[in-house]
Amino acid sequence: MEITATPTIRVLIVDNSPAARERLRLLFDNVSDIEVVGEAGTAERAMRLLDQCSPNAILVDCNLPSPGSFEVVKEMMGLYCVPIIMLSKYEKSVEASLEAKALDSGAVALITWPSAVVRAGRGSQEELIRAVRAMSEVRVVRRRGSLSKRDALSRRTTSDLSLDSQKNRIDIIAIGASTGGPPALQTVLCGLPRPLVVPIVLVQHLSPGFQNSLVAWLGEASGLPVKPAEHGAPLRPGVVYVAPDNRHMSVEETGRLLLTDDPPENGSRPSVSVLFRSVAQIFGPHAIGVILTGMGRDGAEGLLTLR
Repeated sequence: MEITATPTIRVLIVDNSPAARERLRLLFDNVSDIEVVGEAGTAERAMRLLDQCSPNAILVDCNLPSPGSFEVVKEMMGLYCVPIIMLSKYEKSVEASLEAKALDSGAVALITWPSAVVRAGRGSQEELIRAVRAMSEVRVVRRRGSLSKRDALSRRTTSDLSLDSQKNRIDIIAIGASTGGPPALQTVLCGLPRPLVVPIVLVQHLSPGFQNSLVAWLGEASGLPVKPAEHGAPLRPGVVYVAPDNRHMSVEETGRLLLTDDPPENGSRPSVSVLFRSVAQIFGPHAIGVILTGMGRDGAEGLLTLR
């Protein structure tokens, strides 16, 4: 009988602290499907190891010395198609301000990993292991310079979404994303034709406390008005509404947003499927539904309903 081995996730660790690298290596030594294939304390060594190690995922500490962590990530993403997870030793309140910089540099996620003087609890360890497994599956592209706000605003002014036929008209776009979603959202929003003549409703699975930084980052990157969703707010053309932390978002027949505290669906609140079902019910064939990168089943049934 032929036995197929579990594919190994090859990880490169980039951190200028030997103690921090050791803690990460010891963590993954106990994980059967993750292997540390290289360690680097400097950007220069990290770039050399990329060619030698062929990692499936890269862990980069947020506090690398000159040229700095975010510049290192930008350089890596300009040359290699490997998902990068940035590690923050800060508290959540401070970390939220770093997330936008991490996403803008090309990282697919920012994860809290306590400093060497604070022992990481089982929750932090499991979160990091889950993130490495999930992010290693995310398909990324080289970032040879992302669209700037000016580039986005200079897009053609005739929108393909503005159709003359009443039968084929589109009234709303609903988007769902999870793991690795923010960089994909940036690409989509920056690439949309202008003026955008329909509202966009968006569910992105995030850790609590990161919504404001995501909203600010997507707005700056795309040049579109991106807002946290508010209960009862009317849907306006050209505006992107992001579901808030820990609340389901749906649309009402009145053309307004509805936020609820109903139980999680598919393990998620907000849930993509909750949003998609409401969009299908209210807008029917006059809606576009989009699922971007992620893990789990949230949004699958909702997208089928839309279809």
